[in-house]
Amino acid sequence: MRRIICSPPTAPSGDLLPLGDGESVLHITESPGLIAHEVLRATNLVIAVGSKAQALLDEFSQIRGLGRPGTRFTMLRDGEALAWWPENANAQPLRLNIAAPQQDTAAAAGGGGSGVGKPGSGRAARARTGSLH
Repeated sequence: MRRIICSPPTAPSGDLLPLGDGESVLHITESPGLIAHEVLRATNLVIAVGSKAQALLDEFSQIRGLGRPGTRFTMLRDGEALAWWPENANAQPLRLNIAAPQQDTAAAAGGGGSGVGKPGSGRAARARTGSLH
């Protein structure tokens, strides 16, 4: 298996090994500026979490030389993140719900189970699932 060796942005591109077809790599960083530019150019999905998620997308787009996404999210709630596919023309960031699923206390008290097929289970599921964007 070949891997991309993650190096600082100032490292020569020869320090990076290309990925083979169908392989994926996840890079986690506090700042896109800490990732080698070759790696950022190969990135096709950015997921930004935390209170500065929009600023991280802006930094990524600036380093890549892309226009900032037009959709702006100034505040994210706890348990939310932004996802953006920078290579897709006119792609806008999406707000994602990344919070841990909440257990339906009524279903748990009634013997457990998923609630699938039980009367009223769709209503409870809709109440727990908020808007994703």
